[in-house]
Amino acid sequence: MITIIKLLNTYKLTIITMLIIMVLSLIRTDGIKTPPMLAFEGADKVIHVLMYAGLTLVYLVEHSHLLSRERDYQRVKIYSITWIMAMGGLLELAQPIFGGRDKDWKDFLANCTGVILVYLTYRFVLKLILKKQAW
Repeated sequence: MITIIKLLNTYKLTIITMLIIMVLSLIRTDGIKTPPMLAFEGADKVIHVLMYAGLTLVYLVEHSHLLSRERDYQRVKIYSITWIMAMGGLLELAQPIFGGRDKDWKDFLANCTGVILVYLTYRFVLKLILKKQAW
């Protein structure tokens, strides 16, 4: 029980961000008016990339904070973020059931793109930081 509370406390922003994405992915969008700045072809894919990039960034920051206490930054491997991509896939599959929306493999691809872009950027920045600390 203490471990669950510790995890919830450690990853509270990740959980909040994840819940927001889940709600936004599963609600009906029939009556929602599109803002003019998002009225271009592929805007929904940009939104998917940004949502999942944001979730990944929040998770990596919280996870790095946990690992910094253990001084083990290198433990953040690609498999540690696969749950985010899996969540995106499951939400796409659940949309027709709960949200009355169509599932779209391009949305899933956009989700994965956001996750991978942030992960690669994170790894690059982490290498630069660790290289500077070694000096």
